[in-house]
Amino acid sequence: MTRPRVLYLMYTGLLEQSGDQALNQHRLRDLRALEARTWVAAQELPANLAAEKTGSLRERIKSGGSASLLLFPRKAAWPGAMVKELVRLCAQHELELLIFVQAQSLLAVRALKSATGLPVLWDCRGSPSERDDIPCGPPGKVRNALLRWAHGPAIRLADHLICVSERHAEEMASRYGYARGRITVVPNGVDVGRFRPDAAARAAIRQRLGIAPEDFVAVYCGGMHAWQCFPESVDFANLVASLRARVHLLVLTPELELAQCHLGRAAPGLRHHVVSVAHEEVPRYLAAGDAGLLLRAPNACNIVASPMKFAEYLACGLPVVIGPQVGDYSELVRRRQLGVVVDPAARESWPAAARELVTLIGAGPEGASTRCREAAVSLLNSKVQGARFGEAIDKARRAQHREKSRSPSG
Repeated sequence: MTRPRVLYLMYTGLLEQSGDQALNQHRLRDLRALEARTWVAAQELPANLAAEKTGSLRERIKSGGSASLLLFPRKAAWPGAMVKELVRLCAQHELELLIFVQAQSLLAVRALKSATGLPVLWDCRGSPSERDDIPCGPPGKVRNALLRWAHGPAIRLADHLICVSERHAEEMASRYGYARGRITVVPNGVDVGRFRPDAAARAAIRQRLGIAPEDFVAVYCGGMHAWQCFPESVDFANLVASLRARVHLLVLTPELELAQCHLGRAAPGLRHHVVSVAHEEVPRYLAAGDAGLLLRAPNACNIVASPMKFAEYLACGLPVVIGPQVGDYSELVRRRQLGVVVDPAARESWPAAARELVTLIGAGPEGASTRCREAAVSLLNSKVQGARFGEAIDKARRAQHREKSRSPSG
């Protein structure tokens, strides 16, 4: 594949802390590895566009090899001014591909494709049905209905589609009649050099938190949204603490006060620590753990998901306590014995799952921890997923070329 010149368009996801933000940074690293010339355009909340918030982002993207960053205020109405500027950009630099992320960019993508004729790759992150699970008032329901609808026109604009899991790909193919051969599955990868078992970091973090070397540490890393099942995670950790001595729950979250409120349900035998750390420090804290908690409700969002935390837990050698329908990962955990599958809604099954986890961890470092690390390196390594991303880019460019050759004007 020749070195592509790419416009990477997102509705949001560079300036707000979120899973999308981390994944977008992965994608930009993938493009850099492909030696792509990348122009990044993002529609962000006006409050986030202050110079002090955007300056470091511009430097980071520039140092990462992208030619430039264009930030526009987010608007629900027709993004005419933004489209005109991007059309000029495409002509000036002879861009060859448009990659977009969210269905919210539908109007802009349609106008750009019409004006430039660029092939379009949709890096789709989730299911349209997930909007059904978001509680909101009447304005929110209207907005969610429009976003569900927008997935149909968006997929028809795409010359190729990226999905984050096989279940996601199956849903999009069956729901919209999109050819499965035009979909590439690219799960959320992990930098296995940064996220890895680290004996020195493990000892240092445990000493800092007052955790003995032989103590059991379950790690929860994430936010406090209801679908992330933090209260259920605390209750499951209580069960583990009833089975063995000196169990700690280590919570890594930016929502410290809310986490502390939920920790009121912690049993007396469960020690807990709540910290908020920068993303670059997360690998060191994960290395201090023995298992990762990823209980998720089986809703439309999680059924097709590819949580980045799963890959990060595995890369650090942590067996995962995972919900029953989390993308492709729940079955992967069962098949490869990478942890235990726990249904947040079926509490009668928890005691057996807690015993299974304690037995799994008790097998020692040559058991589940080694299997987890090997699975991360072979399946979820960011280099492997970056190569898949490159294949999707190539397929999008070739798909449009075939369409042009079939057209009467071609």
